[in-house]
Amino acid sequence: MPFNWNVRRRFSDFEWLRQTLINHYNYCLIPCVPKKPTKLNNIMADKFDKDFLSKRSRNFEKFLNYIIIDPILKNTQLIYDFLNLEKDDEFQKMKKSYDKLKITNFNISKISTVEGKTTIEINEEKEKYFSDIKESTNQNENILKKINSIIRDLKEDLNNVSDKLNEISVNFNLIKENAINYKENDDVIQSYKEMSDMFYNFSTYITNQKEIIFVDLKEYFKYTKNNYRAMKDFVRKTENLKNAFYKSFKNLKTKKEDLFRKQEVAKWEFDPKENIDKSTIASDKNLSLEKMLYKETLQVINQKIIYGFYLNRILSEHERMKEINSRLHYKNSVNIIDMMTNKTTEFMTSLADNTAGLTHNEKNKEKEKEGNKENA
Repeated sequence: MPFNWNVRRRFSDFEWLRQTLINHYNYCLIPCVPKKPTKLNNIMADKFDKDFLSKRSRNFEKFLNYIIIDPILKNTQLIYDFLNLEKDDEFQKMKKSYDKLKITNFNISKISTVEGKTTIEINEEKEKYFSDIKESTNQNENILKKINSIIRDLKEDLNNVSDKLNEISVNFNLIKENAINYKENDDVIQSYKEMSDMFYNFSTYITNQKEIIFVDLKEYFKYTKNNYRAMKDFVRKTENLKNAFYKSFKNLKTKKEDLFRKQEVAKWEFDPKENIDKSTIASDKNLSLEKMLYKETLQVINQKIIYGFYLNRILSEHERMKEINSRLHYKNSVNIIDMMTNKTTEFMTSLADNTAGLTHNEKNKEKEKEGNKENA
């Protein structure tokens, strides 16, 4: 598959792609696409606003990056066509051809990966890992709810901080006006003005950046929450397959044991393609249990294969999701922390400089008063 594409795709095309992947590749974890906004955010001028389009493009990019590193999906004709058909009429024709297809059932023999192999192994270690994934997915969903609640509180706290900084600015401005009325020297007046401006600017910065930061955070956590929800659905599907397999396996084993105990060889249903001597096999329990009820045994084996495939898929998907989310966490955290740290450092440096200037001016005023007393 090529690494560079130059095709035009609409929002509805991405929605179509996701639904088509769900219909025909329901054994893969399909990430979410950004939802079409029902109303515009007050920061965004319109749907063609550069920031809005940039954020939406990044979300579509996340979606595609997730798809094209999937060992199964990246090898499909559907993804190849989606990323390569440049002419709109050819693309629309391709979409119609997929819409006409029936929703496909799971068939492991038709699954193709880049590596050319599919893992269906089931063991205690993998099932323990799967159990841990179930628990962590539920926990992470609850943790995200708490984080969202904390972020709402933080937004309110920043509102209060911004208001208090503005109050300080207003009061320094009043001191400046008094200094003008009492004919203080220009350095003192300028210092008060700089203090007022500094607190006002920092208050304005917090107000403006707060909206931008929280829109980004909301978008990020919404995307993460939706992907956890998709993982949770995949976990539930795998858990159902696991329960169905073990239930069928247990029932079949009990049925075989019962048939062998009763020695009703006529009901054992051997594979007609095998030349089995019914008179001798009845004395060999292990061989009897292996060969009897061959149709039901094949059904249970097929259940095991499907469950094993889903089990291994969800383990690999979980590892992939962890890697992608860790990169997203790091990128978002670093950007926000850098932005706030730099501005806070700038404010504190300016505050220290202006405070030192005011202190210096106050000392000069004291010296001036003492000099006037001595002269008097």
